[in-house]
Amino acid sequence: NRAMSYMARVTYSYDKRYYLAANFRCDGNSVFGTYSQWGPFGSVGASWNIHNEKFFRSEKINMLKLKLSYGLTGNSRISSEANGTYTLSQSYSYKDAAGAVIGTVPNPGLSWESVHTLNASVILGLKNILDVEVEAYQKYTTDMLAKVYVSRTITDNSVYANVGKLSNNGIELSLTTYNFNRKD
Repeated sequence: NRAMSYMARVTYSYDKRYYLAANFRCDGNSVFGTYSQWGPFGSVGASWNIHNEKFFRSEKINMLKLKLSYGLTGNSRISSEANGTYTLSQSYSYKDAAGAVIGTVPNPGLSWESVHTLNASVILGLKNILDVEVEAYQKYTTDMLAKVYVSRTITDNSVYANVGKLSNNGIELSLTTYNFNRKD
């Protein structure tokens, strides 16, 4: 198996208030079919530190931040069997020489599994005592990789294929306490 990646990242910040980051990655993997060995993936994210704005005044809140991001990632966690394998054995011999049979059926149209993720969050810091982060996310997976049977009638061989889609979403809550954050 061979894998190769190219990556670029750009970030920008303005006045400790506005942040923007963008990533692009192109991954190549030899386990995929001839037509889909390269997968382009990228992401973009932005955040706003409201607590650094001139209009924001609070005695109890030392941090208020909004974040939003969208990204596309790929999955290539499959074995080299996707390209097909042969099994050598004396039991498949021909004229006293070892023979070979197809061990795993190849799939030249196999491509990357892709996951699209959208995140939005709010972070609230309360006087360096407690940080609260509420994050909503939505993930949508396409071209899921799985082994499927070619034909149960003809053979028990299976082949890697892009066979499914999956959508999930949720809300995560993170609490961070600073128990020993005192001057003395």
